[in-house]
Amino acid sequence: MDLSAIALPDKKGQEEEFTFIKGCSYQGVNGVWRIDSGKPGPIVGITLCTHGNEISGLAALWYFRHHFLPNHTLENGSVIFVLNNLEAGERYFIAQTLEDEMKCRWGKDNMNRLPADTMTRRGDISYEIRRAQELYPTWQSFDAALDIHSYTADLEPMIVSCFAEWPDLTETWPIRKVLLNIENIQRDKPACYFY
Repeated sequence: MDLSAIALPDKKGQEEEFTFIKGCSYQGVNGVWRIDSGKPGPIVGITLCTHGNEISGLAALWYFRHHFLPNHTLENGSVIFVLNNLEAGERYFIAQTLEDEMKCRWGKDNMNRLPADTMTRRGDISYEIRRAQELYPTWQSFDAALDIHSYTADLEPMIVSCFAEWPDLTETWPIRKVLLNIENIQRDKPACYFY
């Protein structure tokens, strides 16, 4: 399928997708939508809005809901969409100016710079730490995951791979730049470190 022929949703359409997934719940956790084939198989996680103002992942959700599901079924396994930073995303969609939107990346903690001991902390006041703890069982269920981010710089798309490179999964993508080992190089841990 030629994806260039599909008109992606505008900000209003992305907000509709945000509202949809925000209203979903899986295993008592809001902002999580699981689509199950009913047959054993891999669990693919697609995480969105790790930073509240990086909304491109909502286009993947929109495509899956409006173009994939009406025409296909999962053969086996399941797909789980996760709205990582629900609170920052909510702030993004009520922001009135571009300057306000830029302040919606996170609250207290960057979900891509989480402390390595995030899952053992108790009573933390940080929304992002508490949200990561809440999402951890879902994240841990992933056999493969894609954490979709956006950026405004004029750069080629890239894949940042945690733990391993999976060329067989990405060989048909128009992305050639792959960064490896980030979970060991950056000071704190990206959310995908806990997947």
